[in-house]
Amino acid sequence: MNRTKDILALRNYGIYHVVNAGACSYYDFAVECARLAGLSTAQQEQSIERITESEMKRLAPRPRWTPMSCLLSATLGMEPMRDWRTALADYVKSREPKEREQIRSRGLI
Repeated sequence: MNRTKDILALRNYGIYHVVNAGACSYYDFAVECARLAGLSTAQQEQSIERITESEMKRLAPRPRWTPMSCLLSATLGMEPMRDWRTALADYVKSREPKEREQIRSRGLI
């Protein structure tokens, strides 16, 4: 939210990709989520399946690697946002313990 407010305050309108620093695949993101949720390596391997793009059977072809970055905000002199892993860890920590317990009780972690 803070970055969006900063951009609006500049009144320099355009299309911005507001994303954290670093890049990852969907698989990398899922593994990091599972790790932060406390899943063991065995649970991660059971829950997360690595597949290739061709196995997705999408209707339209997709580029092999399309990470987003904040190019326009960098042009405006804004500092890079924090690494995605740090932001994700902070988000997971911010969840209420009761909510995490509900997830655990469903056997998801």
